[in-house]
Amino acid sequence: MKKTIYSFYLIIGLCAIAFSAWGQVNQPVYGQNITVQVTDLQKFYDMGGSANTAPDCQETDMINDCWSKVTLCSGGNIVCVTFNSMTFNAGGFDNLIVRDGDALGNILGNTTLNGSGDFPDGTTFTSSAPSGCLTFEFHANSIGLAGDWDATIRVKTTGRDDNSPPCNLVCNDHVNASMPADPGCYRTFQAEDFLQNPDANCTYTVALSYPYGTVAGNGTDVNRSQIGYTFVYSVRLTDGSNNSCWGYVTVEDKAPPQAFCKDRTLTCFQVAKINDERFLN
Repeated sequence: MKKTIYSFYLIIGLCAIAFSAWGQVNQPVYGQNITVQVTDLQKFYDMGGSANTAPDCQETDMINDCWSKVTLCSGGNIVCVTFNSMTFNAGGFDNLIVRDGDALGNILGNTTLNGSGDFPDGTTFTSSAPSGCLTFEFHANSIGLAGDWDATIRVKTTGRDDNSPPCNLVCNDHVNASMPADPGCYRTFQAEDFLQNPDANCTYTVALSYPYGTVAGNGTDVNRSQIGYTFVYSVRLTDGSNNSCWGYVTVEDKAPPQAFCKDRTLTCFQVAKINDERFLN
């Protein structure tokens, strides 16, 4: 096993200006339908903010049907929201709907349809929309304070889980590679040909060190001139970490022998010529 280097990544939350000085995101007031760009680890509250004093729906708000909508996006990254706590008015009059993507996206959650009338602590919604956004529609009644919630926003830069292992590299020490049986005798290598632990979520580049005197390719392919040689290969991550590993590859031709026969017509008086025909091209 050759030089294997590991990388570890730390997800760092950054604060951005949203609806408050602390970078938190609040549900907008009744009648508003807005889009907000969010960052990892921001807090998401009802319209009352962290004080949990969301105003009730007054008579003056009834013209807007007491609805407000906010779409949380992060520049094409994947937005996730986890509800740490939620307290809605008894009777299910307050209602929060979560949609995948924009305000017309598929419904991922609806407190009215939930048996408890709210989302249980720890409930998480993850966008699967191309935009990576989540939309929250809130409807309150006109009696008493509106429902409160405390949630945390997470942002994923890829489809990988935040707790997924990093893209580690473990190269095989020695790889015996057979050439295809086609007449071209040509093969292109992928990282999967050399790695013990290829990860579909990681991207790699392959480089071959061609033996002296052979016909060099583009760095990932071999031809008939490399048959019988053992030389060095390397695999490198393309995530900016520059991590790599290496080993040896031996190129072999294990295709079975092929007989090249030609038709000849001989009379019974030409038997002596059979041996001569064997050497004709």
